[in-house]
Amino acid sequence: MPSWREHIKDAQKMGLNRDTAREIDLMLDFPEVEGVRLGHKCIHNMVGVLMARERYGSNGARYARTHIMRDLEAEATQKFLKALGLRGKF
Repeated sequence: MPSWREHIKDAQKMGLNRDTAREIDLMLDFPEVEGVRLGHKCIHNMVGVLMARERYGSNGARYARTHIMRDLEAEATQKFLKALGLRGKF
């Protein structure tokens, strides 16, 4: 999984500041609705992208999509390496 530091670098390339990126990271990875904590990453989908767009505009939505896609890519890579018996070799 990419670190938030890596995610924030992506955000800065998109013109978002660190604070906004951090808020979106928290929203996506540790969502809350009306003070109730939801399951980890339960909005790692279009719901999260739409929430980011509503709160932070089109750049926020673009960053949310990038965050989610990078996480999914890392998860898929880890599963693939594990299936090949190469987990932890890279």
